[in-house]
Amino acid sequence: MFDISNIDFSWVDKRKKIILPKTMTEELAEDIGIHIGDGSMYLSGPSKKSYILRYSGHFTEDKEHYLKRIIPLKKALFNVKATGKVLNCRNNEFGIVICSKAIYNFYLKAIGIPSGKKCKIADIPEIIKNSSKEIQCSFIRGLADTDFSVTFKRKSTKHDLNYYPVISADFASKKLIKSLKSVLTDLGFNVVTLDSVNKRYEKSYKTHVININGRSNLEHWMKQIGFSNPNHLTKYLIWKKYGFCPPYTTILERKQILKGDINPYIFYRK
Repeated sequence: MFDISNIDFSWVDKRKKIILPKTMTEELAEDIGIHIGDGSMYLSGPSKKSYILRYSGHFTEDKEHYLKRIIPLKKALFNVKATGKVLNCRNNEFGIVICSKAIYNFYLKAIGIPSGKKCKIADIPEIIKNSSKEIQCSFIRGLADTDFSVTFKRKSTKHDLNYYPVISADFASKKLIKSLKSVLTDLGFNVVTLDSVNKRYEKSYKTHVININGRSNLEHWMKQIGFSNPNHLTKYLIWKKYGFCPPYTTILERKQILKGDINPYIFYRK
């Protein structure tokens, strides 16, 4: 049971009938993974009294995941009515913004997620680390759906098709990478971690990478963790059907491949 007795509800929270979870569930664990992956929370306004939670993904590739999974999950857990929308002027970012003092403090006090820029101090919350494997798998699914990538590589010059699966992510937080490796290893995965440099906007940033490579790892992932995000799931389904998945495809193209409207081999024609 969570101790939520010290969490205040604003008058807006009360008017909107916001609720807070009382126990850890697989749905809440997935939501926490989503928050670590795509979310941020901060105080805004002249007197820093606006409690903001913001979640964002790619406008086309992640939009369906927001509309069909993330928004309904927020409604079920917190009774919050979030509306998906474009979040930037370039029209390539889709997500939700929630204003709630109670939900903000629930993540902060009950779950232990820091406010502000959490990129370098992010970690798996202790409540997840100390929970069952089912809870841990749900958390990882939420995190992977929002912040991991699924790719298929050629592996060597002997193979023309992208058949070798790689589930990967990179984070500024080394603590998060270490914790993920520990949990995933306990769940039976072979995991590789390394330090790298991410170049963005003519600047270089230290980053920490986690890779889960190979067919057996992917099949084990789908049995134990799975994906809820169609952006990832469509890649797996194509690989499962054809034995490979062409790179640089959009979610719309992948859906057309799965329907039989597009031949996946055309992406290799010169």
